[in-house]
Amino acid sequence: MSLQTFGRTKMTIIEKLSVEHGVFLKLLDYLEKLKGDRSFLDVTGLKHVIFVIANVVEKHAEHEEKFLFPKLRSYIGPELNRIQAVEFEHGEIRKILAVIKKNNDLRAVRLEAAKLITFLRDHIAKEESVLFPVAEQCLNPEHLQVPCKSGA
Repeated sequence: MSLQTFGRTKMTIIEKLSVEHGVFLKLLDYLEKLKGDRSFLDVTGLKHVIFVIANVVEKHAEHEEKFLFPKLRSYIGPELNRIQAVEFEHGEIRKILAVIKKNNDLRAVRLEAAKLITFLRDHIAKEESVLFPVAEQCLNPEHLQVPCKSGA
């Protein structure tokens, strides 16, 4: 997707979410390197990095669930399964994070971090290649606008 936002006053929700995806992918690269570094033995530090990422990913999911999905539901019929699949994946991400939160064993946290990284990358790819193009086709430009607060 090209981000042709210059000269406009607002980004669309799809552009905003796509930009966030790009940031998440960079954060996941960092997390992957950190969890793979066998000299890094600080489980608390690893969990801190995971939950910094988790907090921004959760805000992102909330924006999708609050602003994008309701608009899509009102316009599409057969594509509804795609929305349900994405919502299911949001739940699965939350489950992985719950396991990490309860665990203080470095090996187990590394394994769950690997699941999170793989799952999030796949999830982002699906949204970018399937859900967002459907939204751009089905919704008119007014419906793609969302009030953006700085820092949101």
